[in-house]
Amino acid sequence: MTLNSEEISSVFNDCFINVADNIVKAMPRASKSPMDYTTAPNPYSMFVIPTTKFEIADVDSNLDSTKSIGPNSIQIKLLKLQKPFISQYLEKFVNQSF
Repeated sequence: MTLNSEEISSVFNDCFINVADNIVKAMPRASKSPMDYTTAPNPYSMFVIPTTKFEIADVDSNLDSTKSIGPNSIQIKLLKLQKPFISQYLEKFVNQSF
């Protein structure tokens, strides 16, 4: 036993830098590939295809201009006028959200 702080930190350092290697060495080698454990595809899985600025512009075009403004107080007519400018930013925002 030691009270020397440098020796204590050295022992902890040795333990933590070697712990992963020691675990790997102690594990038996697998005879199967990870793919051997996979089954049929999950029918309930989901894949989202990235959107495009054209898709965003199409949704914007279909907004009803006669409806009232939303909680953010942006009028639909204003959104439609800005469509060429905001579509590319909305595309990035939507795609990064997923």
